Amino acid sequence: GPSYRAFGGRMMSCFPMSIQVVVLLQASVWITACAILSYASVSPNAVRGISPEGEKYYESETIWCKDLSKSFSRERLNDDFCDCPDGTDEPGTSACPGGMFYCRNAGHVPLSIFSSQVNDGVCDCCDGSD
Repeated sequence: GPSYRAFGGRMMSCFPMSIQVVVLLQASVWITACAILSYASVSPNAVRGISPEGEKYYESETIWCKDLSKSFSRERLNDDFCDCPDGTDEPGTSACPGGMFYCRNAGHVPLSIFSSQVNDGVCDCCDGSD
């Protein structure tokens, strides 16, 4: 089963697969280790903040905003600058207002959070990916 550790009154779990992470230092170190290990099991072509089902949309070198307002190059994906009014180009940052971020939550139920919660210093995803 999953390995649970309590920090700050919250129960956090990490990597219930073959690797069990036990870090007895600070919660931030534990969460960082958890996120690093969970990304090790993700495809190297994975786009941060996108569900596995949505990754095909981002495969080409030229990508269209989902609202079809314009296109952008793959190198501008998650560059922390909002190019698309709908946030298509920034699924893994908080650059675009109203965007959504997909938490893979390895070992847990995946969920989506508002992009404004990404890189805000608060761990909203169980896997620490935000």
